[in-house]
Amino acid sequence: MDAAAADLNTYVLYGAMDLDAEKTARRQANQALAQAETAWLESRSEHVQEYQQEAIRIYESLGDSAAVADTLMRMCELYIRSGDLPEARDLATEAGSIYRGLGDRLGVADARRSLGVVESRVGAYDESLSLLNEALVIYNDEQQGVGAAWTLLAMADVHTANGALGLATDHAEMALELFADNDRSPGIASALETLAALEVANGNTEAALQRYEAAQQIYRELGDATAVSAMLAQCAYIQSDQEDYDQAASLFTEAIKVAPHNLSFYSARAAAYWYGDRYDEAIADYDEVLSNFPDVADARSGRGGALADAGRFEPALEDLDRAIELSYDKVIEAYARNGRAFALGGLGRYDEAMEEFETSLSLAPDNGFAFYNRARVHEWRGDVSQATADLRRALDAQSPPLSEPKRNRALALLDELRS
Repeated sequence: MDAAAADLNTYVLYGAMDLDAEKTARRQANQALAQAETAWLESRSEHVQEYQQEAIRIYESLGDSAAVADTLMRMCELYIRSGDLPEARDLATEAGSIYRGLGDRLGVADARRSLGVVESRVGAYDESLSLLNEALVIYNDEQQGVGAAWTLLAMADVHTANGALGLATDHAEMALELFADNDRSPGIASALETLAALEVANGNTEAALQRYEAAQQIYRELGDATAVSAMLAQCAYIQSDQEDYDQAASLFTEAIKVAPHNLSFYSARAAAYWYGDRYDEAIADYDEVLSNFPDVADARSGRGGALADAGRFEPALEDLDRAIELSYDKVIEAYARNGRAFALGGLGRYDEAMEEFETSLSLAPDNGFAFYNRARVHEWRGDVSQATADLRRALDAQSPPLSEPKRNRALALLDELRS
């Protein structure tokens, strides 16, 4: 072998070794990023930055500034989703500076869009719209329809927060059209989801249901079980607001089939069962929640109320006493004290019951359920005039009004007392 051939073999050998080393390093960086995302999903926040910094260190050793910036943006999205907005802002700002130095206009636009989202989350809406408009101009100049669509969707969120629902709808519709033009199913689903929420805000529940169902179908095709369950739950909440409690419970059941470990769906289904007077089923769902998290005030209050409505007053008191101890706002306390007062009345402890109703109504003065329950306790005491007066208050109350099953019972009891 002559000297030239030997030099060529050496070059090829060491060149291949360098390439292998770079591939190994990039693989390690990707693994570190995957570990960071896993740590975030598992709420191990102390490890997220550790893995993030490891990936950045590797890319810096390779001299790959673009990969460093991309890593910063990837982590920025995680921090936005987790609500750590100061960290997200720092990461997007640093990434934007790197992209600008590289002359990467689309990277700059991505960073400006993320900063716009951060500013929106902290209530700085004018600053948010300014940043998002900067991003939108770049995306349009570069004919990047998908980036423009995501920016328009972010702008829709800002306008929604500002109460400008018309502008929000216009921006979401434009985003939907751009996503469709670029055949981006995840974006289409997100735009439909945003438009559905706007339909709810505008009182167009049928249109909202259609939007959520269309988004759900796309998420099913994408295999996104979390999003599918979320869309089913949104439809269930609408049905519950419409007082179709059986349909709401059925939709929550479908959501639970898709995401069986999401206990919030059990709690929501329990409420639908309870409002629909299906007490045993409500209690069973609250049992499921409380077996995993025994100190959830809402679930304690809900189960206690359902137990009281089912005539199981002693165990109801145990739950409601604990709910009052755990309550963190006056609404939860008002509901718990209402249930407790009714349970006390059911046990014949009428004076204590009346005192507790007074406390409950001082916290929620127009609660139809409290007036209805107090009317029933007055009836048990034989005080027809007070029962009648409270039934009328219950039927007129609006914060909240009686559910349809309770309203029908109140009307029937009022007729019975008059006869």
